[in-house]
Amino acid sequence: MSTLTESRPLPVRVLKFGGSSVGDPGAICRVIDIVQTSATKNRVVVVVSALARVTNTLDAMLRDPAPDRAKELLNLYRRHVDSARELLSEAELETYRATLGNHLSNIIPALRRVNQHASTHLDAAHILAAGERFSVPLVAAALRTAGLNSRSVDATSLIRVDSVSESDVDHKKSYDQIRRWYKTLQPGEIPIVTGFIAGAPCGRTVTLGRGGSDFTASLLASALNANLLERWTDVDGLFSADPKESGKAEKYEVLRMEDAEILNHANKLGMHEHTITPLLASRTPLRVRSLLSQGADTLVIPITESSPRRLRAQ
Repeated sequence: MSTLTESRPLPVRVLKFGGSSVGDPGAICRVIDIVQTSATKNRVVVVVSALARVTNTLDAMLRDPAPDRAKELLNLYRRHVDSARELLSEAELETYRATLGNHLSNIIPALRRVNQHASTHLDAAHILAAGERFSVPLVAAALRTAGLNSRSVDATSLIRVDSVSESDVDHKKSYDQIRRWYKTLQPGEIPIVTGFIAGAPCGRTVTLGRGGSDFTASLLASALNANLLERWTDVDGLFSADPKESGKAEKYEVLRMEDAEILNHANKLGMHEHTITPLLASRTPLRVRSLLSQGADTLVIPITESSPRRLRAQ
């Protein structure tokens, strides 16, 4: 007979991995280990950004039109396939090659319109979204190769906007869609969701702005009443300044969510400006962790009587 503890559903945990966290095969292997460990105690939903520097490459194509992008596209293809060769089984590699080729082919017409100075805001979004559409199937296939039940999910089917504006997310529509989708997952299935992108009317793709994967993850965590959102990056927490640029950056070990929202809107925490707002509404804690030093982190918590007062670092 099952005990009460055994019969309880596992809590939901959302894990978000930025571009540096999936920048090379070694980093992706660490991601697999983290996901495997978390999945033993939680129902895990994973949000993944484009591989490091890929979105910058795509953005450069938009800003500097050229008649022939074949070499740059081939370099993107080779980078992803080279990673796939180190991570995937032969069967998964062949499937991923086909998926990657399809996504590359889909952005070529939009790039032609950019080169002809006939592109639209939606063309730009479609091109920039390709980075996540390259990376997410790779991570999902790597998890399957490691023996986990995983599949890639395009966030345009989950995060909805009312227009082509990247800041116009419809929270109610998005939350309803996320909850309906979540109920279709198999027990133990681990979805890998594209960050940074959302769906507009008529099936169009829009982006959520730089750092938008943070926002995607917070929307998922809030809609699913997750017990925690873990944001994995290449620094061990949140700081009063960029620790890579300032020797005086002071680390926040615990931060009240209300304070974090103010700091983040002022662009002082290095996250997408809307990341904290959904978490504040659902009272979902946020932990910011480093893929390189897992012992250190920053915890952002909703205010309670026992919560620490405003921290000194500003």
